[in-house]
Amino acid sequence: MLVVSNNAVPAKDPKELIAWAKASSTPVRAGSAGAGSRTHVAGVYFEELTGAHLQFVPYGGTGPALRNLIAGHVDMMVDQASNSMQQVREGQIKAYAVTAGRRLATAPDIPTVDEAGLPGLYIHTWYGM
Repeated sequence: MLVVSNNAVPAKDPKELIAWAKASSTPVRAGSAGAGSRTHVAGVYFEELTGAHLQFVPYGGTGPALRNLIAGHVDMMVDQASNSMQQVREGQIKAYAVTAGRRLATAPDIPTVDEAGLPGLYIHTWYGM
């Protein structure tokens, strides 16, 4: 998964994102696929590790949440890389870190959470058939 934000968020790197979120006078709006979803649980974990206060905005899936992130209706989210990577590559949103102990082969320029100052924010998604 990736820690991502809309382009209006002033943070340039993960440390600035955390500082911005913690200093915000109002809760940072975090999009999610709904209560209890991976994106919601990942956001709660981000909140726990950083001390930031997030206001979770539930959507009916990650697609609508991502569209609203791009449009600026929410500030950030922790999203599946497969869902948001294209928008990162097109410059529609910013990616701060991969929620794993190693970089993604498909995105070697995005640091891991350990490298980015969020040690231990490991969240993996997998599907089975």
